[in-house]
Amino acid sequence: MTGRPIVAGHSWILTPLSQYIAFLLQPVLKKSPRFLDSSQKIINEIESINLNLEFPTFLLTGDVENMYPNIPINEAIEKLTPLLQNQSSRPINFRILLKLLLKSNLMKFNGEFFQQLNGVAMGTPAAPQIASLFMDLLEEILWKKLSPRFCPYLKMWKRYIDD
Repeated sequence: MTGRPIVAGHSWILTPLSQYIAFLLQPVLKKSPRFLDSSQKIINEIESINLNLEFPTFLLTGDVENMYPNIPINEAIEKLTPLLQNQSSRPINFRILLKLLLKSNLMKFNGEFFQQLNGVAMGTPAAPQIASLFMDLLEEILWKKLSPRFCPYLKMWKRYIDD
């Protein structure tokens, strides 16, 4: 049996920083044309599709397995820093803040301390925004590659993260 540690981030010293980053990233996330923030919005979007039933129609869904621990930290820092800079009117070095937040994940187990070396910690408040925006950036690359070939057939592309 495999597992992954989920550390409660509500009382960690970096929780206020994570909450601030989540606060700044949320408006960016809401601008994404693919982002849905609730399961009810998924239902509403599906019900609103105007289908031409002359052609075969398919509903495809996907799940990214272990998404948080598989996000490359350095790439996430590189891609998200400009998004944070654009959200703040203050001259803050968000690269340093993201690095501090994403590379300082420590936990204690059986009297020993461990540092998470890969991925985003699941217990930190900014994890959903970081993961969703990182996926958005990957989807943008994929969309550009698929668009010319599949665009006429694709009725909707949405993402909902329930973690």
